[in-house]
Amino acid sequence: MKKHFLTLSMILLAAAVLAESAWAQAKTPSPEMVPQEKKGKLIVYYGGEESGSEIYSVTKSGENVVLFDTSDFQVSGISILIKLKLVMDTTLSAVNLNINGSAPGGPYQIKTEFRDGRAVNNISGGLDTTYEVPVHKDALILPNGIFYPYTFLVQRYDLDKGGTQQFFAYIAPMEVELKVEDKGKELVDFDTSSVELRQFFVNVAGMVGVYVWVNDDGEVYKISTPMQGIEVYKEGYEPGKTKSEADTIR
Repeated sequence: MKKHFLTLSMILLAAAVLAESAWAQAKTPSPEMVPQEKKGKLIVYYGGEESGSEIYSVTKSGENVVLFDTSDFQVSGISILIKLKLVMDTTLSAVNLNINGSAPGGPYQIKTEFRDGRAVNNISGGLDTTYEVPVHKDALILPNGIFYPYTFLVQRYDLDKGGTQQFFAYIAPMEVELKVEDKGKELVDFDTSSVELRQFFVNVAGMVGVYVWVNDDGEVYKISTPMQGIEVYKEGYEPGKTKSEADTIR
């Protein structure tokens, strides 16, 4: 599992060719979908064990929507800390992104400006570099190790249209294609309750699968990335016990 998580960026790099042919295509910006101002906490599980948390807040400031997010968890004993500030317009299209992180290789910082169909990146920590890549204007920002922004993705999904819908996401250092499918509603069991939620399946660059469960208001309750061995739960909705665990308790 450790290898799967740490090599995700390499997988996305290999997948860049899948999105390259679509970069030149224009895409109509989404209608306004300003999220409600909110804050919350997600609990991160790795290999079935609690390994950390993600704390987020979303606010509206003038014509911008701002996400502050701190993700702090461990993978096979390796500590991962990511602090993010993402500024978007009211269509949830990125304006700028600032990431401060800490990984086994040491601290790093990524500052990205989105303008004229390009992401201009300034990276410091280790090997300092600046580079630009083409992106769609309405590409969503889904940094590796940060989970709450999947909420913005499912807000883009058109339930009336249904089926598999295509989006684009910027996952540094590149843009990748997303295919999102509505899997319908189901009753999801948590430790102390069961909640009816809608499940979405997100295919990232044709290589990574992410499952997202939200309520009717688009509030995320659970995210699962089987390839990475990670599950994320809304605070207060811990994972339900398996049948064997329940039998042991009784």
